Amino acid sequence: MPSPERGDFSYASFAAVRDAAWLSAVIDHLGFVLLSLDLPMAVCLLVRARGSRLATIGSALVIVGGMFFASGFYALYLMGWYATAPEALSAEDGTAFMRYLENNLAHVLGPQAGFFAFNIGTLLLCAALWRSRSVPRGVPVAIAVLTVGQFLVPEAALDVAQTLFLLSLLPVAWFAWRRAEAGAAALVDLT
Repeated sequence: MPSPERGDFSYASFAAVRDAAWLSAVIDHLGFVLLSLDLPMAVCLLVRARGSRLATIGSALVIVGGMFFASGFYALYLMGWYATAPEALSAEDGTAFMRYLENNLAHVLGPQAGFFAFNIGTLLLCAALWRSRSVPRGVPVAIAVLTVGQFLVPEAALDVAQTLFLLSLLPVAWFAWRRAEAGAAALVDLT
């Protein structure tokens, strides 16, 4: 989906993809909110005893961090969308507003702190999965490596690294689904 170039808060960058960027931000950030809720639920379903404290702390960090990140960057996209609306601001005023955003980046500290908390929480969830042995050992290792990898890859490879990170979560979902089915079958047998 079209969006402004990473780190480019210029009026021209937002104006070129204004409506598509807004839709992209809605879809991207709703997805991140769902990830921030579903990953902790899946891990807490899998981790019942050993590692449960790590799972609880990691879940709190993932949920709170994910919400800060998603809402903060969605707000940034909304500011860019508003600044490039010809019916709201003139191109000159919109350019001045976007230049102000670019020169005063303190407004992204909250979302960046949220992204950091999300990733620290994800690493704690990996530790919980490792400790509980509820999934094969390779699953939390792969998730941890790809979590850290997002910070180490060049910007050109960031989309690939983030896609691989999301794909590495599929085994967690599969094992959580199996655990939930087993629990549901046990409840049916009791009735």
